Amino acid sequence: KSFISRYNAKSDVFTLGLILTELCVVMDYDQKMEVFNNFRCGKPNDVFADDETDSLVKKLTDMDSKRRPTCKAMLSDRFFALNAGFFETAHFTKALTTSSRFLNFF
Repeated sequence: KSFISRYNAKSDVFTLGLILTELCVVMDYDQKMEVFNNFRCGKPNDVFADDETDSLVKKLTDMDSKRRPTCKAMLSDRFFALNAGFFETAHFTKALTTSSRFLNFF
């Protein structure tokens, strides 16, 4: 089985968990590498200030890819309900629109 064939949408979900961690936690390079390696090895990380972010990232980075949420299921997570105001701001919408246009370019 090739290395590339192991990647799928659930791999992207795991990566999204790492990105969300990087956005929510101030870390230097060494701390980031330690935290990311812990996620990759299935070790716990106690880096989040709130339970909702911690809970979502644990789901996204579950070692068993079958237990990771789909993107649709992820959007119904409590994390997004509690942060809905942020995701409705003009700044976020502009960033999302700009990103979409950039992605459509390719």
